[in-house]
Parts: sequence; C-alpha cells; structure tokens
Amino acid sequence: MKFLLLSIALLMGSIATTYAQLTPEEINIVQNMFGAEKRSLIVQSIKMTPSDSVGFWPIYDKYEADRKEIGKKRIELITRFVSKYPAISNEELSELMDDIIDMEDDQQDLMETYYGKIKKASSVVVAAQWYQLESYITTAIRLSIQEKLPFVGGMKKK
Repeated sequence: MKFLLLSIALLMGSIATTYAQLTPEEINIVQNMFGAEKRSLIVQSIKMTPSDSVGFWPIYDKYEADRKEIGKKRIELITRFVSKYPAISNEELSELMDDIIDMEDDQQDLMETYYGKIKKASSVVVAAQWYQLESYITTAIRLSIQEKLPFVGGMKKK
C-alpha cells in the first residue's frame, strides 16, 4: 500500500510542477482522478463499520472539496515561483514566501478541523487513521514537488 500511496504522491508532485502548462479544466480533471485514487486507498486502508462509514464519507467529501481549493492555491504559488525564477526580486520572493506559509497553515488547519469532525461523526480510530493517511500523502506530495523545484540559493540577486 505504501508503494501505491507513494506512486500517487509522486505523480501528483510531477503534475504540480508542470501545472503552468495546464488549463483550469485539465487541472480539475487531474484533481478528480487523484481524488478517486485517494478514495480507493481510504476504502482499502481504513476498515470502517457501517455506522462509521455513514458518518465519515459526507465529511470526507466536504474535506476534499476544501482541499482542492488549497491545491489550486499551491499550483498558483508554484506557477508564480517558476515563472519568475531565477530573476525574482527580494520583494516578490518575500511576498511569495508569506503566501506559501499561509497556504501551508491553511492546509494544516483544514486537516485538524476535519480530524475533529470525522472523530465526532465516526470514531477516534477512523479519524486517526484518516489523519495519518492524509498526512502521509500530503508529505509525499510536498517532497515530490520540492525535489523538482529550483533551489532558491541558486537565484541571481536583485
């Protein structure tokens, strides 16, 4: 299962670094494909009782809709960085970094909020398993993206 999760995360990371070339419709298609794969992994990984499932899935669907919006913001930030690299000014870099930090905070806040909702609607075990799985996927995607982006230290000073 970890291999499958890592493969999906690496694919998403690869796609995220080339999003500047995709249309909004193509981005939606990729996000929907990724969402379907994640859903399949959750079904395989988290063993829920019928009552857990009834509580979990509507909340998960809301989470995924909110997560997609943060994903679009991540793509926009990557596009901004890549389009200006290596000639990004200190002011632009500072603004971009503030936006990246805010986006990462939003992602963490979203996961914490939905952990609480899932725990209340299903069980603490289901919520913890979801959080662990989501954290793993998110971390793998972040790592894959970071590996493909140019390192800031290699930029020209402005």
